[in-house]
Amino acid sequence: MNKDPRHLHRALVMESRAVARSRIFAKKARMEERGDLRALFRAATRSQEVALRRCLMMLRGKIDSDLGAVLEGFLRETGRRQETYQDLEAQATAAGDGLAAATYQQSQQVAARQLELAQSAAAAVAAQPPRYLVCTVCGYLALDDPPDSCPVCGAIPLKFEEVK
Repeated sequence: MNKDPRHLHRALVMESRAVARSRIFAKKARMEERGDLRALFRAATRSQEVALRRCLMMLRGKIDSDLGAVLEGFLRETGRRQETYQDLEAQATAAGDGLAAATYQQSQQVAARQLELAQSAAAAVAAQPPRYLVCTVCGYLALDDPPDSCPVCGAIPLKFEEVK
């Protein structure tokens, strides 16, 4: 029996994308004061989250149980994301799409920060977990306190939310 989990990864990506898009649709419906559509999109989001969780549960046995290997996988995946965003930025720049290029450059910086934090966490075991805050504009991760302004997008401290 073939134990190739690529189909699970495809389903995971598809459901992750669906969750993200449905959240955006719900936000847009709220902004347009369409409570009926907002309710539908929020329900769809929850339904898609269930499907996403099921995909993750099926993958659970396919992901290495050794924490060191999991961390290595995270570092590798984050490095790949950073490289992909570099390529996407170059393509957007060549196409004359400055907004997309700037977005990809910021995403590349966010991935670099995630890589930096993961490498730091791997090097030292903390007695107490650090307090992480995420910039709700670009995704930058801050430790302990929000910066005066986001180093990636310039967002104010109020745009940082604690990850619990």
